[in-house]
Amino acid sequence: MGFGVPLKKWINGDLSHLFSGSTQGGPLEGLMDSSLIASMTLQHLSGSADLTSAIHSVALLNSWLGKWTGAKTQQGKSTAAIEGHTASKAS
Repeated sequence: MGFGVPLKKWINGDLSHLFSGSTQGGPLEGLMDSSLIASMTLQHLSGSADLTSAIHSVALLNSWLGKWTGAKTQQGKSTAAIEGHTASKAS
């Protein structure tokens, strides 16, 4: 059965910087409406809607796409660095 992942706590707390503006400067910029994503994030953080799942999905897609395309995030780091992964080169 397992345990629940505290996504809502992460999005609202210490890891919010990984989720806010998740399309800005990333590989999804231009593919998704960044104003809609920003609006969803504001609604979620204000408590008027629980959009945890949608925000997490967008952030995950952005990270995944960045990993496979080599795109950088808004902070200029690769998405693999944000995920805590290190790239290893094949010998």
